[in-house]
Amino acid sequence: RQATEHLARLKRLAVIFATGSLALGINTPCKTSVLVGDAVYLNAMLYRQTTGRAGRRGMDLRGHSVFFGIPRNKMCRLMRARLPSLQGNLILSPSMVLRLLMRQSILNDMVAAARGRRLEQMKQHCALASAGCARMVELPLFAPWKLLEEQTAHNFQFCVEFLYAQGLLLRDEHGCLAPNDLSALISHLFFMEPSNFAFLSILQSGYLAKLCQPHPLREERVVTLLSQLFCQRPMPKRVVQWLRSQDRSLFGPSKILLPEPAKVAKKILKIQSSRAVKTLQDFWQGFALAYAPELGVDNRLPLTGSVQGGLQNQTFPPLQPLVVVCTVRSPFVALSGHDDRFSSVSEICNTTRAGLHIDSKLVPVFEFSERTLNSYILDFYKHGQREALIKSNGIKPDDVWDALKEFDLCVKALLAAMERRMMASGEWVAFADANVIETFADAN
Repeated sequence: RQATEHLARLKRLAVIFATGSLALGINTPCKTSVLVGDAVYLNAMLYRQTTGRAGRRGMDLRGHSVFFGIPRNKMCRLMRARLPSLQGNLILSPSMVLRLLMRQSILNDMVAAARGRRLEQMKQHCALASAGCARMVELPLFAPWKLLEEQTAHNFQFCVEFLYAQGLLLRDEHGCLAPNDLSALISHLFFMEPSNFAFLSILQSGYLAKLCQPHPLREERVVTLLSQLFCQRPMPKRVVQWLRSQDRSLFGPSKILLPEPAKVAKKILKIQSSRAVKTLQDFWQGFALAYAPELGVDNRLPLTGSVQGGLQNQTFPPLQPLVVVCTVRSPFVALSGHDDRFSSVSEICNTTRAGLHIDSKLVPVFEFSERTLNSYILDFYKHGQREALIKSNGIKPDDVWDALKEFDLCVKALLAAMERRMMASGEWVAFADANVIETFADAN
């Protein structure tokens, strides 16, 4: 690739045949870009990157883009499609903290096994990794606010406690917390948070092992459960109402509407959600009490920003018995009778007092969508027809492959983690159940 880039800049190459990796990876300005043949990888981003090589500013006045062997309707979609928005979003989440702890644990094991000059090199790598982890906590990419470093450190401590409560961290012989073999399941699916923690809760409860017992429809049941947890596509209410009023035979082999989650699964995740909210509530109550002088008085209205009163909890004397004293919740919200007891993570994030900044991603709480989901994964598992997903399920032709590939990667990651756990563990647990592994292998 370096040689190709160097020769292209010297204008020694008249024609370059390349895949998308070469088009995205190096600086190769040209006069004409030719897209030969259709492929599932050809999306709007790859089209823009490839054709952007032609007509480089400062080198050519005009560039040309040529389509060869690509359907006309796809050509139009590629040229009209919007590019995905890129947003910086480095949030200190439990999955990120777990991956940092796993990296540190691996480096510590390598230092313990190293000898001689290798030992000094590994110590340097370990020190650099520790310094990098510390910088992520001390200097996060957030907007500056009061008590930034203290709140970030508090968030990190909460994530560690949450991981320990989930059974992902164990104490070693030195009393230090280290990730166990279950942590691979979460770290592999960090991009699916909070669905990865929801799957872990269902797995640890034994419900998945019960679901995977020998049965003619066990693979279908597992795929249905995974479709409800991963890669969700909610459907508009008006579309759902129209579909339910129509004859099902009009939509071919697809059912389109995903079945409702089982009551057992809902109960398991509801218990896990309530525990996580209670833990977060207690953590921030302790922080608000410890840093009460630094936080100051919360007497500024949220919308207008105007200051009301001069003292915290200053109230007209006859109304004093009705006042609810809060430490985490905004005193303006407390006027309606709410105290520091919260029912959801969104309520905590939206009604906290000034000076406290709590991100909803800090607690990986999974809640089943109240909207009906598209059953494109389950339908494709049953009939395997791409055209049916486009015509009946309403999936765009350019999104079919990406949507199915994303779900396939999730299943493969879960299967790899289960097989590794089964080989490393001799005792019978739900995570190492042969029925579970067999079912995932069949569904994959």
